Order: sequence, then structure tokens, then C-alpha cells
Amino acid sequence: MYERGFGMASLEQGTAIGPGTIFDVGSVSKQFTAFAIVLLERDGRLDLDSDIRSILPEVPDFGSTITVRHLIHHMSGLREIYGALGMAGLRSGDGIVQDDALRLVAASEALNFEPGTEYLYCNTAYMLLADIVTRVTGTPFPEWMGTHVFEPLGMHRTVIMDRPGLVIPGAADSYSPVPSGGFRREFDNSSITGAGGVYSTVEDLGLWMDNLLTGSVGGQAAVARMRERGVLNSGEPLTYAFGLGIGTHRGLDMISHTGSSAGYRARFVVFPALGGGLIALANRADPPGDAIEEVLDVFFGDRFTEGTPRESGPPEAESTPVSVGRPGLLAYEGRYLSPEL
Repeated sequence: MYERGFGMASLEQGTAIGPGTIFDVGSVSKQFTAFAIVLLERDGRLDLDSDIRSILPEVPDFGSTITVRHLIHHMSGLREIYGALGMAGLRSGDGIVQDDALRLVAASEALNFEPGTEYLYCNTAYMLLADIVTRVTGTPFPEWMGTHVFEPLGMHRTVIMDRPGLVIPGAADSYSPVPSGGFRREFDNSSITGAGGVYSTVEDLGLWMDNLLTGSVGGQAAVARMRERGVLNSGEPLTYAFGLGIGTHRGLDMISHTGSSAGYRARFVVFPALGGGLIALANRADPPGDAIEEVLDVFFGDRFTEGTPRESGPPEAESTPVSVGRPGLLAYEGRYLSPEL
């Protein structure tokens, strides 16, 4: 019903942002990866409760079975690749390739927790899901997604960056503000797939949003599967489904996810009862969150039954300062080596 661009896609070239501008959508990519898994399950080619080692034998035997379902709902206990590589010396902007995730898992000596007992958001898991699609289908993940998801939906400007430096015509450059004024470039040197890597437009994502409501590709059973929330071994339900967060916003059921990569930011929100939602893509690291809430209020405010835009967010977490003192800190001073890293 409404689409518009604001600001500049490239400060260097003076190119303005429009509805057809392409952005890295960050972790909004995860729902596409989960959809691929759902389609393979529908076709009888994949069991969500199968041991991932039957598909990825490189994964060590940790003494506990990690299933495909554990990966989908962030219940695997696997190490988070960004945290681990950060401890290994990776700096912001350093390149990450797809094989890094599998190498990290192969070198791991233990899990963070018993699979299924806890929820911990994990990009590594979704990178492995992309590898699973490749292994099961015999087709590289980006190619399979193009043939089975993007092309059937008419998402002709959507691509997956699967190699560093891939040229994507029409893509916005990304920036972060400089405290002294102006901006600096932020480079997306990651070529991981599954957890991120999808470049798309608001127009293409609108087609995908429609599919989540209608099931034109995959069918209604597949899109219903996408909304199924994970459940811990204890029986506690999670708010995370298949690459989608399930919750409420001001009294309405909401499906959503956010994304962050380099200086790109994305927000994807669907209200099933209203048959619509909001897609916001940005190429600066500090997009105006209040403006997004105001847009939601303009279009859906008369349908919301609770709260106001500024009341709709989660409460701020309370923190208590802890004084350690120099002697306490010195006890941990030294040089450390992690064989895993």
C-alpha cells in the first residue's frame, strides 16, 4: 500500500534510496533458511528429528544428539561463531566464509548446554542448516533457494552473497555515523549463508510476506509449520519458531524478526489477522526506531487494542553494578590458549 525510500544509497555516488534499492537483510535471512528445511521435510527428504551427524559427519560426537529441530529453534548448545571468532582475534569487518562455521563446530570440545534444555540464539546453527540443504539436495544453497523460493515468488532482485566481494547491482552501501560528524563506510565482508547473506528489496520482501500469509509457494501446511514455536525438553514453549519470532504487539499477534550486518539494519513485521505488516531496511547502523513505531501506528493504530507506540517495547532490564577491585581482576591476568579457537 505504501513504499518509499529516504536518504542516500551511496554518499559517494549521490544515489538516492528507492523501493527497488537492495539491502543486506541480516538475520531476517533465517526465515528463508528455515523455509528451505520445511520444504525438504514436506517432500520427505529430511526428518527434523534426525541427528545432524548423519548429514554432517564432521560434527563431533558430543555424547548428546543434536537434531535439525534443535538447530532451527536455537536449542543446540553449539558455540556461537561470532563470539568464538571474536575471542580468537576476529575484528569487526574481517572476512568470514561459510566453512568457518563447520570448522568451529568440528574443533569444539563441548557444548554450551545439553541440546533441548535451553534457548540460546546461535548463528552457527543456521549456517549449518544451509549446509544441510546443500548436502541433502546436492545443490549449492544459494542456487537451490533461487530455484525453489525466490524465482517462484517473483523475487527477482533477491540474491545470496556466497562469496566475498560479490557484485550486487543496485545494492546500497552501508554506513555508521562518526561522533564528530558525518559517516564512515562499513564493509560487509562476510559470505556466510543460512544465518544471513540475503540481499533483497522492500518490494521482494513484500512478496515473501504475502507468501507467509497465503502459502502460494510451499502450501498452507508449510507456512503453518513456519509458525510452530520450539519447545524445550521441560515442555516450556519458546517464542522462536522457524526463523521467526512469535509474539504480540499492542494486543495483536505478531510474527517478526530483525537483522543486522555491517551498517545494514532490517525489521520484518507481520500481523496475520490484518493480512499485512511492515518492512524497514536501512543502510546506517543507527536507524530511527521511533519512526518505525510511528509508521506502524499510522497504518495499524486503529486496529491495535493495547498501549501506545512508546509503551509497546519490552521493559528495560535492570542492572546492579558489581565492584571487583584490582586484586580480584589480577587473579585472572595471564595468557590463555583455547585449542578450539
